Amino acid sequence: MTRIGVADLETGTIDTIGFGIHGEYGSGYLVHAGSDGTLLAQPFDPTARRTTGPAVALLEGVSTSGPGMPEFAISDNGALVYHAGAGGPGGVETLEIVTATGRVPVSLPDGENFEAPSFSPDGRRIALRISDLGQSQDIWVFDLDQGTLDRLTVEGDFNRVPVWTKDGRHIAFASNRAGPLNIYWKPFDGSGPAERLLETSYAAYPASWLPDGGTLLFNARRDDTGWDIGRVTVGDSTPTWVLASEFDESHAQVSPDGEWLAYTSNLSGESEVYVQALSGEGARYRISPNGGGSPRWSHDGATLYYVSDGTLIAASLQTQPEVRVIERVERFSGMTDLNDHNVNYDVHPNGEDFLVIKQAGGTSGRQIVWILNWPEIAKGMETGR
Repeated sequence: MTRIGVADLETGTIDTIGFGIHGEYGSGYLVHAGSDGTLLAQPFDPTARRTTGPAVALLEGVSTSGPGMPEFAISDNGALVYHAGAGGPGGVETLEIVTATGRVPVSLPDGENFEAPSFSPDGRRIALRISDLGQSQDIWVFDLDQGTLDRLTVEGDFNRVPVWTKDGRHIAFASNRAGPLNIYWKPFDGSGPAERLLETSYAAYPASWLPDGGTLLFNARRDDTGWDIGRVTVGDSTPTWVLASEFDESHAQVSPDGEWLAYTSNLSGESEVYVQALSGEGARYRISPNGGGSPRWSHDGATLYYVSDGTLIAASLQTQPEVRVIERVERFSGMTDLNDHNVNYDVHPNGEDFLVIKQAGGTSGRQIVWILNWPEIAKGMETGR
């Protein structure tokens, strides 16, 4: 379980005061969530920097987003607001392969949180991040033929965003095993140690390999420019920047022919999907008309998929003499849990099937709930009233 601590700003001393996820202080209580979606309140003395009594369960069913982040907030006037769910990010998560005739579930452990699923180039295996909502996050590989699930990473608290190499022999991923989230790679079958591809002082995540198989695009969050897109070559850990502006650029994806770069940017004021030449020359073309993110190329490069308002869109493209969208088709809805560095779906090499993380009920089924005078409720639970 993740530790909750209080820091002395003068000395830098950090004292552990409990275990849970996302602690907040208000009205004499430390409020935090457990991994099962239960919201807890515990008496806390901020002067002594210690808890002064046992925790009580205020309520259950607080939804989480991303890597186990509970969606709640408290105010100074005794109000509490939370996003109601079934525990876990928006409810129970399942991994499914969507075909032309329906959805096929992938057999994975119950009660876990999944992220960034990715087909191997031959479509026989799936790499993804599995976490237990607040504890370890590791990369696992599921063999579709054998039905086996094997753990790839064993070091560090956070191992995220697996990206297969073009030959399917290695998986690149982000890990905090040596400090900030930097990029490593490792043979998919665990036959060799993890090696660092990129060493930086900021968080960086792998994104997409160029056709040459030796150059990796990555997403990075820097203090001065926010989310940027860089590239690094195997054997040379020094990055070069492909897109770095005052706006956020992320979700970098190279077209199969290596000519085009698809990405997400908030240039227009909200997230949209753009395409431009990977060389950096020429115009920038906007693909999504009403918000979008998480682009993925089809394996023939003729279609760019992206997510808009929870719906997967297939945009048929022409690239000569300029990039134009010929047609946009809605494939299916229910896409959830997206952020600046992961994409929670993938396209099968056959170009027809999709790998999708499904959250039971979806985000549309969740409710925002207000509770007034929650400190009085907590006190009543303490005294048994």
